[in-house]
Amino acid sequence: MSLHFHRHTNYTVLVGYMEHYGTISNNSEQITAALQNTEQLVDYSLENMDIAIDIDTANTISKVGLQWLAYAKAHPEDPQGYAATAQHILED
Repeated sequence: MSLHFHRHTNYTVLVGYMEHYGTISNNSEQITAALQNTEQLVDYSLENMDIAIDIDTANTISKVGLQWLAYAKAHPEDPQGYAATAQHILED
């Protein structure tokens, strides 16, 4: 029997948090409001991703998420186009 543990990162916290509130294409206003609530982001990370983050990390995740939403708004044909950049920023 093999067990596979998911490694959560700040990037997976961002993706999970945004998905929790909908899709970038259909729920960007709701996701924007959620990303602006960094205390809620801290709680989500601990309760749903089992990763403890501090408020500074939540602010960084929020900032990257808001940049992703701005990118998606400017590029509606490719809303996921910012994913690699977001991952690079949050994991490096």
